[in-house]
Amino acid sequence: MNELQNPFLQLHQELGKISLLLDHLKESVETRETANLYKEVMTVDEVAEYLGVKPQTIYNYKNEGKIPYTKKIGLRFIKKEIDAWLIDQNWDNE
Repeated sequence: MNELQNPFLQLHQELGKISLLLDHLKESVETRETANLYKEVMTVDEVAEYLGVKPQTIYNYKNEGKIPYTKKIGLRFIKKEIDAWLIDQNWDNE
């Protein structure tokens, strides 16, 4: 019976190691996802730099309802929304 317990004990130990590695991997992925989220949310200055305009232009666009923004975490701009907005603009009329 000792011969059978030893392989099971070894298997149990190896599964414990795998479980630990998976926990570390999950933590790493969650950290990267959080970091990517922060890259996706931009301030007025970051949007201005991204678009090549002055920050005041961004405030003007916001006040005129021309640019998408959120106020959930202060005045912020979601990069995906800015990219979609850029595509939708009719630049010939501006």
